[in-house]
Amino acid sequence: MVSDRFPGTEKVRSFLVLADELHFGRAARYLHLSQPALSQQIAAFEREIGLRLFHRSTRSVRLTEAGRDLLAVATSAISVLDTGLADVRRRAGAGRRAVRIGHVGWGTGQVIARAARLVAHEPMQLVPTYTNFGNQLNQLRHGQVDTALLWRPYLPKFPDDVEEATAAVVPTCLVMPWDHPLASRSSVAVAEVGAERLIRVGSAEGFPVAGMRFVEHTAEYAVDTLAAVSAGVGLALCPRLAEWDAVNRDLRFVPIEGMDSELVVVWRPGADSSAVCVAVRGLCQAGRETAALMSGSPAGAHPSGAITLPAPSAPAD
Repeated sequence: MVSDRFPGTEKVRSFLVLADELHFGRAARYLHLSQPALSQQIAAFEREIGLRLFHRSTRSVRLTEAGRDLLAVATSAISVLDTGLADVRRRAGAGRRAVRIGHVGWGTGQVIARAARLVAHEPMQLVPTYTNFGNQLNQLRHGQVDTALLWRPYLPKFPDDVEEATAAVVPTCLVMPWDHPLASRSSVAVAEVGAERLIRVGSAEGFPVAGMRFVEHTAEYAVDTLAAVSAGVGLALCPRLAEWDAVNRDLRFVPIEGMDSELVVVWRPGADSSAVCVAVRGLCQAGRETAALMSGSPAGAHPSGAITLPAPSAPAD
């Protein structure tokens, strides 16, 4: 299989991930390497370029001054190489441009499928990459995906090195088993949420619920959230579009009054503007249409509808 990445850059990419994580264990898991293998790869890279890039101790990993200088250079170089390779392949007629989309679920798969139909006549293909809450922005910043669909407020504030556009705003729901005392309600108040024991997902910083109580279990993947609710571990706060992913139809999604979730498309400035532009516009329209269909459908229904493609322009909405 032909890779979208410029070949021979594995050590540089490992350096970028470790520089971002500053933890060998987390970086190794992200790269699907063992910790000793990553350590050996970084040591070999340092020997090859004749620079010490990290201060290592049993308690911490820190960038050296040379490491900080190289970080800016390497980040730019990898982006230029990957984008340049895609451009050369496109000019050589090597096929449709693949735009990789990172996403975590909760209806994002449905949004991407709808967006793919919107851009079907374009010389590009949307390629979804499923990930967990912790890796969403990392994949984008390290060039593993070209754009991403993220849910706010399940993430902390986005960094300054990404652009964003809103794809949809939908009610935040309290997700519970069918026999929960609140399951028959059409909505619940924010104050009532604070009395429930919740499964921790993503970042809790942005939720306007004082004194939220969490169970011990933390869901690393969106799909695990619904499975844990079904198993009786606790309740969860999820966007309304998560109903698309609910295999267990005994779950109830009850909107929380005055509380919304925002589906956001993010991308890196300077990314392949032509393909990413079309992908962002398609994802934004698909998000709006999917949210509109969900809001007008009975709970648990999987609606479908006709769609039309807007004229491409700059990725802003």
